[in-house]
Amino acid sequence: MIEINGLDERQRELCEILWVMESFDEVETFINLLEPHEQRECRTLVDLMVMATIDHENDRANDEVKHLINQFRLCGN
Repeated sequence: MIEINGLDERQRELCEILWVMESFDEVETFINLLEPHEQRECRTLVDLMVMATIDHENDRANDEVKHLINQFRLCGN
């Protein structure tokens, strides 16, 4: 689950709409229907969603690496 802090209600609604879309073409079609200022805002939200997803995946990968390292850690007497 990704989390983006500081969004207002409209931005959260836009993110929810964007999140359920199944293709980049669908996202682009939706964004192109908006007013220019809303298009810019929506593209920024898409960028934030992508960055949050990357951060989430990096955190998961780091947790998996830490788990593997702990499995093979040598313990001294």
